Amino acid sequence: MIMAERTQSFTTEEIRTIIKFQTLLGKSSNDILKDFVAVVGAENAPGLSTIQRWAAKFRAGSTSVSDAPRSGRPSTSTHEEMVNEVERLVAEDRRITVNEISHELEISVGSVHEILTRKLKMEKKSARWVPHILSDEQKTNRLVTCQNHLRRYQVEGEQFLNRVITGDETWSRSYEPELKRQSAEWLPVDSPRPSKAIRGMAKLKSMHIVFYSSRKVLVNYAVPQRTTVTGELYRWVLVHKLRPALLQKEPEILKAGPILLHDGAGPHRAAVVINQLDAWGWELLTHPPYSPDLSPCDYHLFPKMKEPIRGVRFQTVDDILEAVSEQLKTLQKNGLDGGVPRLPHRWNSCVRALGDYFEGIN
Repeated sequence: MIMAERTQSFTTEEIRTIIKFQTLLGKSSNDILKDFVAVVGAENAPGLSTIQRWAAKFRAGSTSVSDAPRSGRPSTSTHEEMVNEVERLVAEDRRITVNEISHELEISVGSVHEILTRKLKMEKKSARWVPHILSDEQKTNRLVTCQNHLRRYQVEGEQFLNRVITGDETWSRSYEPELKRQSAEWLPVDSPRPSKAIRGMAKLKSMHIVFYSSRKVLVNYAVPQRTTVTGELYRWVLVHKLRPALLQKEPEILKAGPILLHDGAGPHRAAVVINQLDAWGWELLTHPPYSPDLSPCDYHLFPKMKEPIRGVRFQTVDDILEAVSEQLKTLQKNGLDGGVPRLPHRWNSCVRALGDYFEGIN
């Protein structure tokens, strides 16, 4: 009760006066917020963005704690002037909350929501996680690469994709947490959400070099423990693992001429690797940098391989190797259509996105 009375005793201008005083004392916005929370509680304290906004004004020399005068202010809170004010606040801080705008402009939460959604046609969107913030040059590179691949696909058709072999390296660990959707449970509507402790990924792990075509997993090579993947090791895998596997499992690819798709990692670009591929007459399919969304290993094979064994704790490296081997066998048995055969769809999506990352393609 005492806390509520304290909260109600502060007017908007008094709160701004406190911010002004604390700012002049040299306190940071975070420290000012902590003081407010200590006195009135987190639910009743002004938002951090509000404190930052007014602190910036005071540091810039402003002395007034009042809003700029507005002439002929109509009675409704959704008039054009108020719409402009809301738009200004949002432009200053894209993360500002409806409650903070309501407090700042002294209008109801409902009015703020109406202005944002109906007048300004806005909605709050969470950030989309992407592998890399692409430059314009990188987007152009992705766009041109995908356009070239699509033109070739239109000419050569499935024969083009049937020659593609794709590969990469990945870590498999003795424990990796379940994905959020994997831990979902059916529970009564009024029951609380189940809790689950956050656990880091285990240190015991194994590096795998995997190659596969549109039809078969060709190589699953477990890199010896405490061994670094170098250009020479990668070349050794090509010579002693991949080429023999092609001869045994996909001789038609070897006869037609393999097209190797891998990313630009250092070992893949090593001179010994390039020289070996040239000696065989193998083609390298251009792959733009920072493009896991265009790599079948990244968007298909590795996620599918690891998902069933998330949440399972393995005791030894041999246990990890056996589990990975079984998952790859299962994937091949169920079909590998989600990998190389999906490349044209992904190239198209990249073109539609003008080279940027894209969403909504499986």
